[in-house]
Amino acid sequence: MDDFMADVARRAGALLSGLFHSGAYGQESKSGWDLVTEADVRSERLIVEAVRERFPGHGILAEESGAQGAGDEHLWLIDPLDGTLNFARGDGPWGVSIAYAHRGEVQLGMFYAPGTDELYHARLGEGAYLNGSPLRTSGEERLSAAVVVCSASHEPWQEEAQRIALALWPSTRSLRMTGCGAGALCALAAGRVDAMVEVDGGPWDYAAGALMVREAGGAATTVDGTAMAARSRTVVAAATDRLHTSLTDALRH
Repeated sequence: MDDFMADVARRAGALLSGLFHSGAYGQESKSGWDLVTEADVRSERLIVEAVRERFPGHGILAEESGAQGAGDEHLWLIDPLDGTLNFARGDGPWGVSIAYAHRGEVQLGMFYAPGTDELYHARLGEGAYLNGSPLRTSGEERLSAAVVVCSASHEPWQEEAQRIALALWPSTRSLRMTGCGAGALCALAAGRVDAMVEVDGGPWDYAAGALMVREAGGAATTVDGTAMAARSRTVVAAATDRLHTSLTDALRH
């Protein structure tokens, strides 16, 4: 399954990269602020068709086409283009996020960033890797020294996202908004940032990345403190348990 997922992620990434450099894709608004491009649709079609052919009895939950097939016994979570706005503006980060879950628990996750040719890979209980090399978080324990990624959300999450940013503003070294949730979680696993909080995503945004963080030695829960599961829609992730506790305490107050 690992080789299959890596191959599909790279093929989808190659498709996206070609469109990115050629500019040969259209775009339209999914809502007043959210975009979908032809690149999202074509990448998702490639991934979904590959999964259906290889694992015809498995369920699929994808960002653009929603739920397909069986339930949570075997479930694939697909974000065909995480960071669509960055992609559409000719910027980064952006990439392909794919995860496989069994009975609600994510077992395997990958994130491929074509722009840097970085393939992040994690399997439950077996560690996290970047292009085959083991990943570890930064190990940061102090919120005052932490670089934290959050999001600039819109309705219906706007007030909550603003509350989070204001709560963290005086307590951290730096706040960042990258526009690519899965990519930010992978950056956390790689030690490039120290924490992440987001409330406006879908399960496909967090399934692979949250597994990456945990397998790299970090901690990840939902905003309300429950364990991350395949269908979790919020995330609080940090390089260490101590930083995660400080982060959740700051959000609570």
